[in-house]
Amino acid sequence: MRYIAGIDIGNSSTEVALATVDERRCAEHSPQRVG
Repeated sequence: MRYIAGIDIGNSSTEVALATVDERRCAEHSPQRVG
């Protein structure tokens, strides 16, 4: 996962947004989808 330099908000919504983006990116490259 790529982190944006200079941004350290500590906001839960921001963390969730970043985690969601990372999750979707991993799912795209995943050979098999679960669920």
